[in-house]
Amino acid sequence: MTLPPVSRLLLPGLVAATLAACAQPDTSGAHPAIPHSATSGYLHLEDDGTPGFEACGEDGQGTGQVETLEDRSGEDLAGLVRDLGYGDRQVQVHAVVEDGALLEIRVAVPEAPACDRILPDGEVQGRGNEPFWSLKVTDGALVFRSPEELDGVRYEDGRWVPVEEAGSEDGPWRFEADGAWLELRAERCFDTMSGAWYPFTARGERGGTEYRGCGLEGRGAADGIAGDTGTSGGSGTG
Repeated sequence: MTLPPVSRLLLPGLVAATLAACAQPDTSGAHPAIPHSATSGYLHLEDDGTPGFEACGEDGQGTGQVETLEDRSGEDLAGLVRDLGYGDRQVQVHAVVEDGALLEIRVAVPEAPACDRILPDGEVQGRGNEPFWSLKVTDGALVFRSPEELDGVRYEDGRWVPVEEAGSEDGPWRFEADGAWLELRAERCFDTMSGAWYPFTARGERGGTEYRGCGLEGRGAADGIAGDTGTSGGSGTG
């Protein structure tokens, strides 16, 4: 078949573009997916162990309406309320609640200033103690904070990159920026000081210092890395 003159001129460019696209690293699945159906509120526990969920209202407080749920989370809810609960057998959580069932508790905290602040801002965050630190992914950058860097140090040009040992839905996933990185793995992590529950273990590095702690999604995840995945079911400590 003889190509027309215009096609012969365009063909080398098309081939080069195709080869260049094939040479790009595959970053699909390189970042953690966050269940869109997760929501913040209050987990209540009746005397017989039946859980109930009170959604967070627009004012950052509970709506006052508690939905009785079937527990399919596989978690020790009695232990959770005992360790982190306050007031009338309740604890602040970010959880997956669907069709009258509690499917997953992603985050549980002793007490946040308001239930709409259980999650931090940004897309995801790693945090830890001794020393206190945090690394937050936001707007394509990585922001480090510590008691010595309260205003934050921002590392630009960040992106999610494949990790060699990745190959399962549990990660790890790494966000690298210019001079720092944050790595998350879908394993249950417990804050050693507050007892809070988080869905990820976290590692980070900046300035040659490595940090370890826990990780969680942020309020900006829906606009960034979020993807509807159902539940993770990971377990572990960090």
